[in-house]
Amino acid sequence: APLIKVLENASYGDVINIHVTTYGGDMFAGLDLLQAMRDSHATVNVHVSKLAASAGAFLLCGADNVTIDKGALVLFHSFHYISPAS
Repeated sequence: APLIKVLENASYGDVINIHVTTYGGDMFAGLDLLQAMRDSHATVNVHVSKLAASAGAFLLCGADNVTIDKGALVLFHSFHYISPAS
């Protein structure tokens, strides 16, 4: 993931701005991105202009600063995983 590489290679004093509009996606990819944001040496700013739903809402949790436009939506929900028995 290109964004994860940018976060990993960032130095102290760098600023990374992430603009989010997403219905979500793969939970594990979202968790990987969240951890990369937390581990980054850069200041990470997240801006939601329309929608940050499901795994996309993880980005708000990893940011140093968050701005959400008036009228934008953020959706956190319970995640469930079902594993069929062998």
